[in-house]
Amino acid sequence: GGGNGGSALNTKDHFSYIIGYKDGTLRPNGNITRGEVATIFFRLLTDDAREEYWSQTNDYTDVAPEKWCNNAISTLSNMGVISGYSDGTFRPDSSITRAEFSKMAVNFFDYTVKEYQGYFPDVEESDWYAVYVEAAKEMKLIEGYTDGTFKPRNSVTNAHFCAFLARAFYADEYVEGTKSPWYKVYTDVLDEHGILDRTTLSKDFDGNINKPINRYDMAQMMRHILDDKNAE
Repeated sequence: GGGNGGSALNTKDHFSYIIGYKDGTLRPNGNITRGEVATIFFRLLTDDAREEYWSQTNDYTDVAPEKWCNNAISTLSNMGVISGYSDGTFRPDSSITRAEFSKMAVNFFDYTVKEYQGYFPDVEESDWYAVYVEAAKEMKLIEGYTDGTFKPRNSVTNAHFCAFLARAFYADEYVEGTKSPWYKVYTDVLDEHGILDRTTLSKDFDGNINKPINRYDMAQMMRHILDDKNAE
């Protein structure tokens, strides 16, 4: 089976997506972590989906009840959207990889996971994420690199996140593969909707399009998405 479908996504309400650290800082340039991405997706759930799968308990050894992201991690784990490691940890403070993001993103769409077709030399059929990479590729959520590899352990870049947002919210407004470089079809449609407002994003966002997305830019893009949807 696949994910819980697009119906689990809430495009109506405006939430704050990024929480500051205990020392009062936001650390906007830090790489986005597994716990933070879980929190963003948790806040994108519809009220019905959140209520149905609501949980504040989990089996992870490193996500205590009092941890700030516990509710999000517990609920999304209950939904089957995210999962931990074989050693029983979730590692909420680790940067999220392309493989992990693939699973999380695919599970938010109405999609049936299919057998991996062996597109990438660095993704084996036996890898836990292979079927999600297959789905993410077919849905155009995440593409491979120009050298033919997928690099599952690499961080999610600005370009990858732009592709995810365009696919999730504006899929009927562009034609795949019609522009170069590959991500321009996604950034152009996001630009049309004001999602990539350069006055609110990190300096030289375009120059860093292929670098790991930071906490600040992910939060800003999500804020603009919800503003745009609320205006419709």
